[in-house]
Amino acid sequence: MKYISILYIVIYLLLGTAYTKGQNLTFRDSLMILQDKLKSPGLSEINAAYIRNNAAILHIRLEQIDSAKRLIDLNIKILAQIPDSIASDTYAALGSYYLYLSDMEEAKVNYRKNLQLKLKNYGENDCRTAYAYSLLGQYFNNRVILDSAIFYTKRAVDIIEKNLENKDLVPYELIYANYAYAYKIGNWHIGETRDALYDSVRSMFNKSLIIANEKYGEDSFQSALIMHHIANTYTDNTGHDRHLKRNYIETFRKAKRLYEQSYDIFKVTLGEKSLRCAISYYARGLLYMYTFEGDSVETAIEYLNKAI
Repeated sequence: MKYISILYIVIYLLLGTAYTKGQNLTFRDSLMILQDKLKSPGLSEINAAYIRNNAAILHIRLEQIDSAKRLIDLNIKILAQIPDSIASDTYAALGSYYLYLSDMEEAKVNYRKNLQLKLKNYGENDCRTAYAYSLLGQYFNNRVILDSAIFYTKRAVDIIEKNLENKDLVPYELIYANYAYAYKIGNWHIGETRDALYDSVRSMFNKSLIIANEKYGEDSFQSALIMHHIANTYTDNTGHDRHLKRNYIETFRKAKRLYEQSYDIFKVTLGEKSLRCAISYYARGLLYMYTFEGDSVETAIEYLNKAI
């Protein structure tokens, strides 16, 4: 089908800074390309539905939720006329829309529909099915339903590891990142085992970060998102080290540096008033709260106020 011909263009426009024919494309650049494609004369309904799915994902990343929903709704109206492969991506986009709004029940329903159609069309051992598993696992991560979060995200990793030749059909760096997060929240320990846990989690996130840097560039949104997750592990270690009366200064500095790096990218990509920037402020507030020394409380309050 003709919509397959634009797959490799679109896939790099999904979740970060894209590199296509030597051109550095931001979210907004990528969205403009897709919007121009939607205006192409003679564009088939199938092609249009495919492009709308990807444009909706970009709108969600840009926190333009109403625009995303309008595109998704157009596809929902024609589900009976489009292939299951495209319909499943519509459900995935709708799941991400509801996850952003914290409507967890609707997010789960649509992520499950996406997985069911992916299984029907591609089978169990396909990288596109792996990503559907990972999205459902991401939902369980957000709900902190630990057994399910680990099960679905680990299943996704197992599948992608067996299909590395087709891995670029999906943003597979997120498959590793979602599993790393599930592993962290699902294996929460204290004492010496906690150090080993965070070393393992950071190793997984670093693998994801290397992939994102290679695919999108070190200043991409996707790389920044993973850096933020890595910073969170250092924040957790800072509080733990202080509790055990261990030197936590170096750990603190690593968290602070990664938060600042990722924030700068979020600010450029999404704007200072974005939810992602607010989350960054909140995380840095927690980091300073965990130190409880000198002027750290005042700094913590300053960051927490900015997050509101």
